[in-house]
Parts: sequence; C-alpha cells; structure tokens
Amino acid sequence: MKKYSLSVLLLFVTLLIATPHADAASYAFDNFNLEEVKDSGDTQKASKEVSEGFRLSKSGKQEQAFKMFTLAAKRNELTAYMALGIMHREGRGTPENLKLAKENFQKAAAKGNPQATKELVLLRFAAPDDPEEFAAARKQMEQLASKGLAVAQLRLGLAHLAGYGYTADATKAIEYLTQATKSTGSFKSDAAFVLGQLYRDGKLKPELKPDPLSAESWLKKAAEAKHLGAMRALGEFYLASNPAQQNYAKVRD
Repeated sequence: MKKYSLSVLLLFVTLLIATPHADAASYAFDNFNLEEVKDSGDTQKASKEVSEGFRLSKSGKQEQAFKMFTLAAKRNELTAYMALGIMHREGRGTPENLKLAKENFQKAAAKGNPQATKELVLLRFAAPDDPEEFAAARKQMEQLASKGLAVAQLRLGLAHLAGYGYTADATKAIEYLTQATKSTGSFKSDAAFVLGQLYRDGKLKPELKPDPLSAESWLKKAAEAKHLGAMRALGEFYLASNPAQQNYAKVRD
C-alpha cells in the first residue's frame, strides 16, 4: 500500500477492514450484525443453543454466547455459522480472527445465505490469505460495485485512494466514492466524508488541487447525516478558513 496521509490511511484501515461497534455510527457499514441475523428468517427453526446464544449476547455475556453458537455449529446450523463469522470478525467473545470468520461465512454461503457470500468477498478483499485470493476478491468486488452495492463502491474508492491493490488514482477513487454517496445506507456519509477530506487537502498523483467549495459541500452532507468525523472536520474547516470570513457560530455548531 502506497503512502498517502496518516489520517487517510487510518480512515482507510478503519473503513476497509474493521467492523465498528454498534455505537460508532459514523463508520457504519451494511455488514450483518447479530441482531440482523437474529431477526432473519434463518432463525425460525433455531435450536435452543442458538436462541440462548442470542440471549446471552444481548445480555453482554459474549464468551458464553460464543460457546452456545459453537455447539450449534457442530450440528451444521446456518444461523450458528453466521453468528460465529460475525463474532470472529468483530472479536466478540473470542479473539478477532478473520481467517475463522471467513471459514464460517463460507460454510453459511455454501448453505445458500446471500449475505454470507457478500461478507466473504469483503473479507477476502480486505484480508486475503494469498495473492490469488485477493485477485479473485477484487474482481468480485468490482462486479458487486457495478451492480450498485454501495459498500463495495466505498471500499473500492478507498482502495484506489490509498493504492491498495491498485495504482493510487484519485480520479477513480472519486468515481467510486461518488457512486457510494448516492446510496441510502449509513456508508453514504462515510463516502461524503472521505470526498470532503480529499477536496480539502488535494492530492498530487494525479494532481488534484484543493477545492474549498467542494470540500465544504461534501463535509456538510456528511455532517448533516450525523457523521462525527465530518462534524469535527467541518468545524476545523471553518476555523482554519480566511480570518475575514471565519464564522465562529458555525464552528461552535
């Protein structure tokens, strides 16, 4: 991965690989979480271990919940595979292990779960075991993005921006990120935030000069969607602007 700015690289790692906690709405993705698995049709015939796993997880007893899902997975239960994939991915009730997360999502995908298939592609792209796996995941990510999957558009935009698996290309990054802002998911504000930073700071290869008006526009869109990073960035943007044009009321807001 080529060097860019530390702030963008940190954001890239957070958005591309990590799945945030439920209260970190500013970095939310459409990754499946345990509540969504619990509410899906796959749980209609859930075993008592799976039901108990969800109850324990909701009570904050993640390690005990993990044990219940593990028991259910030994009986080849789809819902248990999904739950274990999420827990391994998030490091919930067990140390984070993306390889085991992929294995469980693969088992769920083999049983026909479409969300598991998408999660598997995202993980293989973000944390590949080898170059061949990454090459296949990259092609699948591009296909998903072409079909309008916003999380794929966002992550490909970040990848092009940071030079992750591609030659760093701000123009291509802007193309993908702009597509993602047209979605309705929470990742829409993430894409707007990254665009705001990109236009605020500019980029040298290929040359993209700072554009304060575009930066303000994108940061405002993200801030209006309650994106915490964008709120702060927008306040700093107004504070650092031309002293004759500073608006301290906006900074305080």
